[in-house]
Amino acid sequence: MIRLALSALLAACPVRAEEAELSADPEMRREMEKAETSNLENAAAAAAAESDQTLRLLRALMAASEAGVEAARVELEALLRDPGELRRRLGSAGADAVESRHEALLLSTQMLAAKGREFLVAASSVPFSVPDEEPARLLALRASYNAKNRSSDLRRAQADAARAQKRLGVGEPWPAALEALKRLDGYVAEVKDALAQAKASAGELAPPSEEGADPFSGAREALLARAQALEQDFGDLQRESDLLRSNLVLQKADRQITGRSDPARGSRAGTER
Repeated sequence: MIRLALSALLAACPVRAEEAELSADPEMRREMEKAETSNLENAAAAAAAESDQTLRLLRALMAASEAGVEAARVELEALLRDPGELRRRLGSAGADAVESRHEALLLSTQMLAAKGREFLVAASSVPFSVPDEEPARLLALRASYNAKNRSSDLRRAQADAARAQKRLGVGEPWPAALEALKRLDGYVAEVKDALAQAKASAGELAPPSEEGADPFSGAREALLARAQALEQDFGDLQRESDLLRSNLVLQKADRQITGRSDPARGSRAGTER
């Protein structure tokens, strides 16, 4: 009973627990040490399932990001269907700028698809246990994403990973996991670039300096909305990327605790697109 109570106390208030440990008697310190070890072991044991959930959310965010970039590209493509009108309204330089933004967004859609595949191929060597899902299901999952809860999960995972590194000497995740994280970093960086292009695209359609008709107001507002959604996707992708890294550190801790080796390629399934 004492251990359970201490375990709950440590989980809810780790800073106060550390302060209490300094002034506790030897028996209390031993019990607190056991409780903290138990908490760490439980977090490590749950890390594989947490990593699977994180990958599932990452795939949902990736699907949303790619759909958002493509939607922004389509907005510009519609304007380019009437190049004469575009040049009349924006001038040659303005029309050329819109065309350049369209080409940049087209490249972003291609790069995101390629880098997404690279990440999932690398993730298959970690490996994860996440079934393939239809795009509609992934987009629905993205719509239900709870940033507040996931931020709380991230703080907890980072604290647990830091304890694992301090108490157990756990270092970086194993090579296959590091490669997957590297590929994920590349994907997130590409989303950031696409976000910049979407914002700049809206800027190319600035309203006229004089009062009068604003023929591109609809396209501009649509692009701004796409950019806002992409900005949210980017922030959420960063959060889930950090969560994945912490959970992979905890998976390594679990293998150290249980004496298991790093998993062989393909021992768990479900990361192919």
